[in-house]
Amino acid sequence: MKLWPLFSFCVIILFGCSSPKKPSIEELTTPFEQKENYSATYEESIEYYKKLQDFFPKNISIEEAGESDAGKPIYKVVLAEKLTSPKTKKDGSDKLVMLINNAIHAGEPCGVDASMMLARDILMDDEKRKLLEEITLVIIPIYNVGGALRRNSTTRANQNGPAEYGFRGNAQNLDLNRDFIKMDSKNARTFVRLFSDWMPDIFVDTHTSNGADYQYTLTLLPTFHEKLPKPLDDFLSLKMLPSLYKQVDEAGWLVCPYVMSYGTPDKGILGFYDSPRYSSGYASLFNCLSFTTEAHMLKPFADRVNSTYTFLDELLKFSFENKSEIKKAKAESEELLANQQEFVLDWELDFSRFDSIPFKGYEAKYKTSEITGKQRLYYDREAPFEKKIAYFNYYSPTVKVTKPKAYIIPQGLRRVVNRMKDNNVQFSQLKKDSLIDVELYEVLSFETAKKPYEGHIPHSKVEVKSSKVKKQFYAGDYLVLTNQSNVRYILETLDPQAKDAFFVWNFFDSFMQRKEYFSGYVFEDYAAQFLRENPAFQKEFEEKKDADTSFANSASKQLMFIYDKSPLAEGTNNVYPIGRILN
Repeated sequence: MKLWPLFSFCVIILFGCSSPKKPSIEELTTPFEQKENYSATYEESIEYYKKLQDFFPKNISIEEAGESDAGKPIYKVVLAEKLTSPKTKKDGSDKLVMLINNAIHAGEPCGVDASMMLARDILMDDEKRKLLEEITLVIIPIYNVGGALRRNSTTRANQNGPAEYGFRGNAQNLDLNRDFIKMDSKNARTFVRLFSDWMPDIFVDTHTSNGADYQYTLTLLPTFHEKLPKPLDDFLSLKMLPSLYKQVDEAGWLVCPYVMSYGTPDKGILGFYDSPRYSSGYASLFNCLSFTTEAHMLKPFADRVNSTYTFLDELLKFSFENKSEIKKAKAESEELLANQQEFVLDWELDFSRFDSIPFKGYEAKYKTSEITGKQRLYYDREAPFEKKIAYFNYYSPTVKVTKPKAYIIPQGLRRVVNRMKDNNVQFSQLKKDSLIDVELYEVLSFETAKKPYEGHIPHSKVEVKSSKVKKQFYAGDYLVLTNQSNVRYILETLDPQAKDAFFVWNFFDSFMQRKEYFSGYVFEDYAAQFLRENPAFQKEFEEKKDADTSFANSASKQLMFIYDKSPLAEGTNNVYPIGRILN
């Protein structure tokens, strides 16, 4: 019995020592703060978040999210009010989810260091920690792991620091900010699974700009607003963006819309159409308010990091204060989408409409190049200006489609099916072989790039003709109903006319090629008989000869024309194999 007090004392000592002590700010300075003109390495960023987890285990976790092409994992960091609460949005949490993606271009690391400081400050500051009462924050410390490992001081030729940084391409030398639909990388597959698990309400991708010189430290590329359902578009355009621009400016950083122009910015800037190949365009398919930050390449690295930090901080505060409105706009948008029948699949910039916005730039001037002897552009920092410029931020639809009731996908199209599964698209499979009434597209024409782009030779300007047919499908083929919340993703990947459809990325090229042919000397007799038995077609044939000289002078073209219209034609050449079920 005399041993119990001593044992109890030891237990108290043991458990007391296991409780994390509150750290000092000095213990949690980031590598960026410790060294001048320095950005954290992949390893340093992971170790830093692990240190935060050691001090604040109830509020932050760091785990492997999945694989990268580099063989080292992509990590996810989660900050929450209590980590015992749901770990994904699917588990039913009512909190907003904000996802920050860093170093998709690893030579643009502003967000890497800004996010580390932001996470620390949220955990250290009692006021900031209140943000977690309404928001779960998910951070990808470094997305392009392969690019981050290729650390150097030279490849960002126009960039003012840091002393070392990563590379734009990943371990496959892919630009990951072009890979969100085609998903050629392990990185993209990891990302979409994480995104599908959390279904964020707000998404930010952090970058460093290229291009013109101007006074702003930070520019902002919000997602293409016209593609959003009206409640989200109105909230973003009328309230969220004006507030964010004002808050960041008042916090001491000049910020304006992303500067993209056909000439110098004083001639006007263009709104960026972030189609789904891009991170923000991909996120917007799921009614997510998405942003790309672009810190100006010529500003000191510390300023770029701190301005990025300020934007992320102000975005969190705005989202906290306006949670109910964000939730309401999203719910109304999803209800609209559920009932919407017509969808726009592609757009073009409308130069007839623009806004006039204030712009703080530097005079664009020209002088003789020492190298070429020709006139060269430069921006004169001794000649700053502030004036109104045109902001062309409106697009007009170029392709519209009516939503089918469902798509039916032959099971052999595994590249399509696997990507849709990763994106949480819901399927059923046919139980038996069935002859089904569907609408099929015949691909009439398309243009193909002359050289490879991101591992593909993509198509564009796709024109189709639809027809209603009975088509044989088989047990195991996939039925995809369109009454799903991710209907935009379904339409913009499966309809070949969409800007970043799977068709555009060459997933269906085998169907654009003949598999069966004929020998002309044998086919001639059949062709003659076919024309005699089909006088209407013979008339069409003769009219084409009269109207088209090259056709009239080519025996092979004439025979192929007849073959394609005859019962002998294979029936699959240039026919898009996914059926649209209309009712």
